[in-house]
Amino acid sequence: MVSVTDPQDRPRNELARQNFKIYENGRLQDIADFDTKYQPYSIGIILDLSGSMTLKLNWARQAVSRFIKTANPQNEYFVVGFNISPAPSTVFKRGWPRFKRGTERRCLTPSTSA
Repeated sequence: MVSVTDPQDRPRNELARQNFKIYENGRLQDIADFDTKYQPYSIGIILDLSGSMTLKLNWARQAVSRFIKTANPQNEYFVVGFNISPAPSTVFKRGWPRFKRGTERRCLTPSTSA
């Protein structure tokens, strides 16, 4: 799946198959499927919340936020944070506004080791 945005993070849906080239190990590949219809997805985000992520967590939080902000508002998301064992942090939320309301900070906060 590929999505393209302009410098203002607006989707560029007018692009066609001929605007893309896919390479694998330096070799041009055929594009097997191409569709400009944007279908919603259910997306799970798995995030390492261990102590080794302490200095990187703000960057990870921003990356998750940007990903959700620029994706299809009809997508559904859930977050699983893990340290020693996985702990689902939230149920499915549809779109950025619902994810943002109180979920983002709670889901993307480091847990402590047991």
